[in-house]
Amino acid sequence: MSSWERPESINLASERVAFGPMREDLAPVYNAWRNDFWMQRTWGNPIRPVTLEQPLAALERHASDEDTVRFTIYRHDTWQPIGSINLQNIDLEHQMAELGIGIGAAELRGQGYGTEATRLMLFYAFRLLNLHSVHLTYDGANPGAGKAYARAGFKPVGAYREAVLVDAKRYDLIHMDCLASEFTDPEVIHWGA
Repeated sequence: MSSWERPESINLASERVAFGPMREDLAPVYNAWRNDFWMQRTWGNPIRPVTLEQPLAALERHASDEDTVRFTIYRHDTWQPIGSINLQNIDLEHQMAELGIGIGAAELRGQGYGTEATRLMLFYAFRLLNLHSVHLTYDGANPGAGKAYARAGFKPVGAYREAVLVDAKRYDLIHMDCLASEFTDPEVIHWGA
């Protein structure tokens, strides 16, 4: 296991995960995640290699996105960066946004970190941004994602049938949402680290 130092900036944390800003010095880590073809598939990205310059350019481009908030997800006990999470298409007038998440640390997938990070992001969305609803989509080739989202508080609202082609098989593109009125705050919230 690599040794990680506590990041200079931590915005929010729960029991096992913490959120901090996206960092230029972590571009090689983000790039490794982006080059994981399994991750590319679950994010709906084209399956192809990604150069280090691409995540660096994306960090710079995303810094000025007014309708998007992005965080690095850390393991709270080791400060290992394990993924990223975002709210995009934030619409403050209608109080809604779309959630996106990826656990890049393959060895930690399926251990509840994604569910906990999703719940922490919903706390941020509902309690700090005062949003009314958060929605997302995932493809049926990744049933674990649907289970994690359901544990975090999302409910299915529909699907585009057979809309996604993964590994030469057709899967539904499933839509879920969570309303502020249905959400229960995480038991543990830390402001900063």
